[in-house]
Amino acid sequence: MKKVIAILWLVFLIFRLPATLPDYTFSYSVETWQALSSGTILGNESSDDQCFVNPDAPLGGSSTYNAGFPIGFDFSFDGQIYDRFGANANGWIGLGKSAYGSFAVDLRSSSLASPLDYTTDSHPREDRLARIAGFSRDLAAQTGASITYNTIGSAPNRILIVQWLNYRRKSFSGDSFNFQIRLHESGSGISVIFGQMLSSGITGGQVGIRAMPANEATNFANRTTANGWAASLPGTAAGNIASLSSTNYPALGTTFSWQGANNPIAAFSAVPVSGYAPLSVQFSDQSQPGDYPIISWNWVFGDGYGSSAQNPLHIYQNAGTYTVNLTVMDSQGNQHTETRQDYIAASASGTSGQAYIQMQGYDAHITWDPITTDEQGQPMQPEYYFLYFNGSQNPEGDYYFLAPSPIPLRNTSIMAWAGARHTCFTG
Repeated sequence: MKKVIAILWLVFLIFRLPATLPDYTFSYSVETWQALSSGTILGNESSDDQCFVNPDAPLGGSSTYNAGFPIGFDFSFDGQIYDRFGANANGWIGLGKSAYGSFAVDLRSSSLASPLDYTTDSHPREDRLARIAGFSRDLAAQTGASITYNTIGSAPNRILIVQWLNYRRKSFSGDSFNFQIRLHESGSGISVIFGQMLSSGITGGQVGIRAMPANEATNFANRTTANGWAASLPGTAAGNIASLSSTNYPALGTTFSWQGANNPIAAFSAVPVSGYAPLSVQFSDQSQPGDYPIISWNWVFGDGYGSSAQNPLHIYQNAGTYTVNLTVMDSQGNQHTETRQDYIAASASGTSGQAYIQMQGYDAHITWDPITTDEQGQPMQPEYYFLYFNGSQNPEGDYYFLAPSPIPLRNTSIMAWAGARHTCFTG
């Protein structure tokens, strides 16, 4: 049965109808331009073509792939979930997934100045062909130039801002390009906001979004501005550019925004989350749908088993600590995954610590190691337990047995009597 479920899930993933970027809703507005006052700086005033993909190399380099930088939240783009990003000095970013480790972000392109129309028949990491161009062309830094990123706000309204300040066309002077790419946690919206875009000549750059497939540049949404930035039109090819000149430029705060469908948000709870193995755990789906209903649930329990039920009951047979994942998918193929690290703790049962016996005449005093968890495996204040027997020289005489009882300290004095005889024990 488990194999059948796994095969059906795989078939659904392969043949689902993917979200496409041309379906994203575009909007134009003029907002308040506000440059970042803090954040992580990438590159320097000599940056030119560098890829910024390695957290340990903020000055960038020629390598197009590495672990990338944290977005700060799960970001849904074209039906995929991303949590890392990389940037290129030429005015664009690529999205990635931390699950791929040192290959989380991949910015490969036939031209690093034209990321949206890149194609290849053999891209090894096609789901990381997720790109957003703020104003992409052959750019270079100059005196006073910088690239800065920062994630601002608090959940569920955080925003990743990647900012280019005072960049120029390579080999030209008199330019000052200022813009930001923003990823919004709420609704997974994308916006490009422009500050001063001063050009000493007639030029243009790619402004838009692109995702897989890699073998053809068909899944894109971009803008052209030949009729002015306030009257931009959708591009008809991925390589189309937004025109810029001394007479055709965006007003301060011009904002281009793209909004996909509101995607589902995975969430769950479990009872109990700890106890003795075999531990029976009831999982409850608490996911919230977006614009479309949730139609599938994929649970990974962390012990080699999973389930496609909405509210599964699972038994952890062995002691251990387990990370649990739930991935939900809506009717349009949009997904979201919730991960609970070390969520379930199953303890070994049927074990005991050391026991100790002390004889005083015919009396026995038995103690054992402290008990630190209750019957459900929950931590409790350490308690020390003891048994003691009052015996007699006459084997046919009376014997007294006292049940286990907690004593808060080992040096507590316990009094016991056997007939007329008085015996004192120290625990």
